[in-house]
Amino acid sequence: MLTGAGRFVAAHAVDSLGTGLMYAFTVVYLTHATPLSLAEVGAALTVGNLLALPTPALGGLLLDRFGAKAVVALANLVSAAGFAVFLVVGSAWQISLAYLVVQSGINLYWTAARNLVPLACVPGEERLWFGFVSSLRNLGIGAGAAVSAVALAVFGPDSLYVLIAANGGTFVCAALLFLTWKPKRGADVPGRREDRGRQVRRGSWGALLRDGRYLLLVGANLAFVLAQMVPPVLLAVYVTDTLHAGTWIPGTLLVVNTAAVAVLTPAVTGRSARHRPQRAIAVGFLVASASFALFAAPLTFEGAPGWAVAAVLMAAMLLFTLSEILSSPALNELSVALAPAEANGRHQAAFQLSWSIGGAAAPVVLTALLSRQPALPWLLLASLSVLAVPAARALAPPDREEPQP
Repeated sequence: MLTGAGRFVAAHAVDSLGTGLMYAFTVVYLTHATPLSLAEVGAALTVGNLLALPTPALGGLLLDRFGAKAVVALANLVSAAGFAVFLVVGSAWQISLAYLVVQSGINLYWTAARNLVPLACVPGEERLWFGFVSSLRNLGIGAGAAVSAVALAVFGPDSLYVLIAANGGTFVCAALLFLTWKPKRGADVPGRREDRGRQVRRGSWGALLRDGRYLLLVGANLAFVLAQMVPPVLLAVYVTDTLHAGTWIPGTLLVVNTAAVAVLTPAVTGRSARHRPQRAIAVGFLVASASFALFAAPLTFEGAPGWAVAAVLMAAMLLFTLSEILSSPALNELSVALAPAEANGRHQAAFQLSWSIGGAAAPVVLTALLSRQPALPWLLLASLSVLAVPAARALAPPDREEPQP
């Protein structure tokens, strides 16, 4: 039921559409707009990304103090400011500064955004809504990327300036939608309304470090994050440079992944929601390990026809997508359900840090392993997925019981 959540849904749609506008073309824009080489642009973006790593900790403190709506709106405005700076960059340090601002906004956003879902839905439908939001964002990013591709093909690289400005505008629009949305459930700041008039017990970073169950969740999510870096980091170079397969294959696999997540997530999440979230996560990791085995399988295909390689890679991508659909909404659900109200922001900061660290480490780790031995990155990812299964099984909130299928 979307009643009362129109602005929430519209904000996600607008935000993801804007993100899609520059999803695949940020590096293209920067090499066109500056005299820097591709390597220099990449290094500058990496520096900005690394400098933004501590942002989730700040986001956690702001979340505990001001609530999710305010932090999400602030995050969108910060990202908008970063893309405004992109319009005037001309050197490596300016790119690093602009990307620091953009990535800080993104880290702030995801530290707080998961807490908006319980405010938008009725109790018991959290995982369905996390799946719905994931599907909506995939559709929006895909639509934005399509608009950018058409604009670049028709109007040339100069159109990227307009797309950068439009992206900043969508972030401002999303911020206004989030700020003016009135959730149907409870107060925006955790515990604020219920604890009005009495002393509120505040959490601490030490309490987070003693929360073994939540740290286990963070570790499981780190394994998930590293797996999610396969499409943007590993897939294209593996297929084209290692397997020497058709150059059309990586793009096709990415389209299949994006479309399948957008279309299948509501149905698959609706079925998996009848079971406890840790069960969905465990099954998702098992499916992921099978997908990585299939991704590595063509390494043994000596002299196999191109269609056979493409078919195996397609099967691997479908399994990979299914694992993503099973695991992502359930991990997000537990990130909120297992966080105590008095330290919710700090716990969300730790959960988001797993995304930041995984995203920063994956390009270095996966490409280094691939250059050393092509099977190694798939072996690492499959091993992490298998090891995450028992960890996932231990994540059940103590007050929930397994419903009957």
